[in-house]
Amino acid sequence: MISSCAPAAPRKAVRESPPPRQAVHQQVPLDRATVVLFFPGISDAERGDAAAQAALDRFHVAVEWTRGCLRQQPIVVRPVFADSIAFTDASRSAVGAYTHRVDKAGCYLFEPDRQPMLVRANAGASNLTDACGVAAARYFAEPACCTPGSDCGDRR
Repeated sequence: MISSCAPAAPRKAVRESPPPRQAVHQQVPLDRATVVLFFPGISDAERGDAAAQAALDRFHVAVEWTRGCLRQQPIVVRPVFADSIAFTDASRSAVGAYTHRVDKAGCYLFEPDRQPMLVRANAGASNLTDACGVAAARYFAEPACCTPGSDCGDRR
């Protein structure tokens, strides 16, 4: 029996990835004027990332801006963190639903008996305050939601 004295080949470091995150689905019943600001669901590990935390901070600023600009109107402002959202129009006798896959931040504006408006923040959460502010100004005819320097002509 011959034994080898050669050193063992070095082992490659195995980088552990976090366990897969369960997809989050939210149902949002709508029965009165509502603005739903949404943000993709993120894992606890992602929350520790500086860029993800900055995006979450900007999302919260957008939620507070929207609440503030609509404070004079009876409009619900609701933040939602999810991978998909099912919006259900509970104000109609024939309940309809619209499911949206959340891959970036945005907002959904709803008022009974009107076509809802979906807005995606294409530049990420950094432009969510402006995008949803302009949308709310137009959809609800609320000039207080128009962010400085934006074109918020009333298109109701």
